[in-house]
Amino acid sequence: MKISSKRNSISTKLLLLITAITATALLLSGVATIYSGRTLLMERLLKDTAVLAELTSMNSSAAIMFEEKRGAKQMLENLRSEPSIMTAALYKADGELLSHYIRKDTKQIPPHYLPEFGTTHTDFSIQIVKPVIVGGETIGGIYIESDLIRLTELTSLSKN
Repeated sequence: MKISSKRNSISTKLLLLITAITATALLLSGVATIYSGRTLLMERLLKDTAVLAELTSMNSSAAIMFEEKRGAKQMLENLRSEPSIMTAALYKADGELLSHYIRKDTKQIPPHYLPEFGTTHTDFSIQIVKPVIVGGETIGGIYIESDLIRLTELTSLSKN
């Protein structure tokens, strides 16, 4: 009779061990899926914002070349169609601010002088600074800052 109770105890322990291992594997798999999805979404938002910066800089090159503030402002106002853009700015060749756009509900303001070219991101926003180039010559720059509300919304949808 003691042999039978030992078998039962060992089989119960094995069943509990297998259940614990399976639950841990499922949990880790879920966490990895959410993390990987968030990373892919962040990469997509970075690319989308970079393309938007590139298109805006190409369309604004004449306004920058001729330091035409009204034309530059109109180009930046087109960014209103992208709700994630908090602020944007166009800069002259000397780095001085030519024109800027600020979304109505944000307190963010663009830098007064052209920052270093590149892309940075935090937990809350993406900042892209690109040169505006015409004929191989840098004539100015563009700065775009986008919030990560879309990323947060998409990530929360994947959790539901």
